[in-house]
Amino acid sequence: MGPSIPVLALGAQLAAAQAAAPDAWAHELAGLRLQVAALEATLHGRLQEVETALQQLRDGMAGAADAVEPVAAAFLASPPPPSDLVGVADAPVFSPRLAVDSPARHDIVFLEVRRVEPRGATLVGETELSEAIAAAVLPLDRNGALYVVDWETSEGHDYQLVLRDGLSGRSAATVEVSPYEHTGRFIFVGYGVGLEPLRRRRP
Repeated sequence: MGPSIPVLALGAQLAAAQAAAPDAWAHELAGLRLQVAALEATLHGRLQEVETALQQLRDGMAGAADAVEPVAAAFLASPPPPSDLVGVADAPVFSPRLAVDSPARHDIVFLEVRRVEPRGATLVGETELSEAIAAAVLPLDRNGALYVVDWETSEGHDYQLVLRDGLSGRSAATVEVSPYEHTGRFIFVGYGVGLEPLRRRRP
């Protein structure tokens, strides 16, 4: 006696499902490949945007380096010698920031930024390095200008203050802080990526 009609029908359905399965998988795989290709195209476009922005930044900085104010140009032509308490950068500093180079605790460092011109110095802004902050971006108001940063501490632990270039990360100038030396300054020609507004620590 042969198989019943329901059994034959079930077998036919299973055979049809098996035959259709490769087509379904192929369709789903093709859809996934399209999604991956779309994501890769989006990522490539965004990477190109980032590269374009970086190149524009480099071009802008290269052009800015040629537009140095007369006072700054004279400074770069013959910078004064540095000392333990006065850090002097002999090359332009981009996006300048001050950092505490010490793993140990440090006291609060108050910073006053002034722009130097032939007629005198203008206060640009004030900020500080607290015990919880190891680095601070310095406020600038003009590219290619000569700046003086006066620093002052309250206690004077032993550590170094480092003026760094924000684009390259390199050290541009360094001063030594100690229990007996609480004040000093940095002198540099500065360029800012997006100039900071005036900020004051005290009224």
